[in-house]
Amino acid sequence: MILYTVFFFLCSFLLFYFSPKEFEQIIHLQENWAWDKKEFAGLRTDTRFNYKPIDFINGYKTETGVFFFKGGSFAIPENQFSEFPIIGKGHFLYKKIGSTILYYSSEGEILWEKNYKSYPRSNPDGSLILLTAGDGNQVLVTNKNGDPTGVERVDGKFLTDISYSIEKISALILFSGGEIYKLDENGKLIFQKNFSNEKEISFFKSSAISPNSNLIAIHSFRNNKDLIEIINEKNIILYSHVLDSVYAHRIYMAINDKSELLLNLPDKLILLNKNGKKEFEKKKTSKEGIYQIAFANNLFFAFNVDGVLKFTDNKGISFKEKKIPSESRIIFTKKDSLLFLETPKEIYSIQKME
Repeated sequence: MILYTVFFFLCSFLLFYFSPKEFEQIIHLQENWAWDKKEFAGLRTDTRFNYKPIDFINGYKTETGVFFFKGGSFAIPENQFSEFPIIGKGHFLYKKIGSTILYYSSEGEILWEKNYKSYPRSNPDGSLILLTAGDGNQVLVTNKNGDPTGVERVDGKFLTDISYSIEKISALILFSGGEIYKLDENGKLIFQKNFSNEKEISFFKSSAISPNSNLIAIHSFRNNKDLIEIINEKNIILYSHVLDSVYAHRIYMAINDKSELLLNLPDKLILLNKNGKKEFEKKKTSKEGIYQIAFANNLFFAFNVDGVLKFTDNKGISFKEKKIPSESRIIFTKKDSLLFLETPKEIYSIQKME
C-alpha cells in the first residue's frame, strides 16, 4: 500500500512537472450582489466578499434622469443629455444643440459650467473628457475641471470611435479617414498614426485598446475588404485579419494584454490568438442587432450570443453563462477580478472567487 501511494504521487509529480502544456487555474465567477434600478434597492452584500459594490460604481441613468449611489436621484431637464463617468463621480449635462456644458457632483451641485459647443465623452473615471464637435472632425481634450489639457485638440476626417483602457488610463481616438491618436491620462499624445492612402478607398470604423493600453485593434474597410489590425506600443502592426463579410457600421471587439482578440459580430463570434489565428468561431442562430457585448481582461473574455452572456477562456470554452435581455452591458473596474453587469432593470456584481 505504501509503495503504491509513493508510486502514485511520483507519477503525478512527473506528469505535472514535465507536461508540455501549461496548467491554467480554473476560474469561478460568483454573482454576489444585485440592485433593482426601479425600486432603488439592492440585496445584502455576500459576506464572503470584503467590499461594498456601490463604492466601485457611480450610478446609472433612469428614464427621467440619473441615480447616484452616493447622492440619490436627480431629474434631467427636458431636451438635455447626461454623460456619465460610470466608475467616477457626478455627471456632465449638455444639449444636443447648445453652447455650454455643466458638471454636477453626485449630490446634485453644479461644480462648473463651460462654454463648449461640443459633446462630452468621459473616460470611465471622469478624469479625461473628450469633447467632440458636431461635424465630427475635431476633438477637444480637457481634464475633469473642463480645462484644456495635453494636446488640447486633435483633428481628423469624421470621428467614428473612442476607446478607453481598463487598467492604465488612456484614450484611443479613431477618425474615418485613418487618423489615430492615443492619449495618456493627462491628454498627452502617446502616438499618432495616419493610415490614409489616396490610392485606395478606405473607411476606418472601430477600435479597441488593451487593459494596459499597450495594444490597439483597428477595424477598417480597405481594398474592398473589412480588415482588423493589431498595433503595439511601438507603432508596429503585430498581425492582421481579414473578415469574411463587410460591416457598414462599428463592430464590437476587445483585446487583452496578450494580443488575443474577441470579435462579437452581428452574425458570428470570432476569437483570435496572439498570432492572429482563429481559436474559436461560432455562427449565431439569428442575426442580432448592431450593439453587442465584447469584453476582455487578463483573466477571461465575455460576450453575448443568442440571449446568453458567456464568460470563456482564451480557447472559447465557457465556464459561466447567464441569460440576459438585450441592451445589457458590462461595467468594468480596475480590478480584473471584479465587474458589473447592467441590464435594463438590474445591476449585478460579479467577482472571481479566490
